Amino acid sequence: MKENVLFSTLGVTAPVISETINLLEAEGKSINKLVVVHTSFKDVLHKQTPSGKDIGLVALKEYIGSKRGNIAVESIDLGIEDILTENDNTKVLHVLMNAIEEERNKQNTVYVSIAGGRKTMSAAALFAAYAVGCDGIYHVLVNGREEELTDAYGFDVPLDKLTLIRIPPVNLSLMLKTVIEEIDTNNLFRGDISAYLQDKERVEEVFSYLNDGLRASLDLRKLHEEHNRRYSLYERMNQTVLAILQGRIRKSAVMKPQYESRVKTFESFIRKIAEKRGRGETFQDPFERIHDLSAVRIVTYFQEDLDTLEKMIDGMITERVDFEPYPDPDKAKKIKKPEVVGYTGIHYLVGLRPDRTALLEYERLSGLWCEIQLKTIFDHAWSQVDHRLRFKSEEFHAMSKEQKDEVLAVFADAARLLNESKAVFSTLRETYEHFRKET
Repeated sequence: MKENVLFSTLGVTAPVISETINLLEAEGKSINKLVVVHTSFKDVLHKQTPSGKDIGLVALKEYIGSKRGNIAVESIDLGIEDILTENDNTKVLHVLMNAIEEERNKQNTVYVSIAGGRKTMSAAALFAAYAVGCDGIYHVLVNGREEELTDAYGFDVPLDKLTLIRIPPVNLSLMLKTVIEEIDTNNLFRGDISAYLQDKERVEEVFSYLNDGLRASLDLRKLHEEHNRRYSLYERMNQTVLAILQGRIRKSAVMKPQYESRVKTFESFIRKIAEKRGRGETFQDPFERIHDLSAVRIVTYFQEDLDTLEKMIDGMITERVDFEPYPDPDKAKKIKKPEVVGYTGIHYLVGLRPDRTALLEYERLSGLWCEIQLKTIFDHAWSQVDHRLRFKSEEFHAMSKEQKDEVLAVFADAARLLNESKAVFSTLRETYEHFRKET
């Protein structure tokens, strides 16, 4: 049967335990089992008030037996006179962690009182409650002079003289188990938190790892919130850049191309951050460092049309017509070629001119950058196949060198055929140009 178990640290004033039980039961939380963790100091077992009342642990057990016979009492003697060293405190911690975990494994409801004993015992009990998990953490404040009240009332201090302080329980056990499993690569401790945290160095290692993980998680959440907040701005940037390009292209001799736009998803954004940091790049604000969150794509049918658009956009940027180029020339324009010949794309990084962003409807787009991608429809198709079967293919990256060489040989043959196809289709362009002029 499921029980309600109260763990309590104890110094030389056992009434703090009866006070906790009485306050909890006044709230409807009945206790079935009491576990007291204490030192072997003689005053812990027997301690008298000035008026002769025994307020030690032995007297507490007798009090509970006579007043609350339904509560089983278990005492855990630490076997040390006092908590004087770091090793003593470590022993308190591990005794509490193991005992609490044992009760939780029985599916019992576990409460922890930190009202008794030295501050180090209370701190250890609090840490154990967080590390293993519990259902409630409590402290008791006495409204008056504690010595006088215990001398007057012993274990029956009136409830109106007491205040139960509830400390929010935080269950770190799942996170700690995960951290230990990652650190303990040989699985020597099988996720046993208490066994792993047997020395100071391991405690520091685990919590350093945990803190880094929590910090990264918080950073990730903040980035996600900021990405969501900016998403509509990137969409507006795409719409504006596309509208400018479409207006210019309509006045050119280029056959109407395909237009696409996208805002980089949060998942892709995070992968890009990881890639940059994996290359040793350091930066505070990834939104300032990753510039292709906003991107538009123009897909032409002929290589000649792509060449025409390249010259047009080069002129727009050089003459500051509509667009401002990115300050770094190496990033302002890139000819993108993968490892396997067969695909060429031209990428520009542009912002809007200051006179446009000075207008009310565009002012929020100031400081944003948009990537313009130029491709032929053949290169676009090639990039889709290349991404799926090679560049971002889990299967390809898991292949042996021989298998990869076989795949790359096929890509090389396909690249040759693709270039031939481009040339064949280019012969049609002149036919279509004549038709357009005639009509």
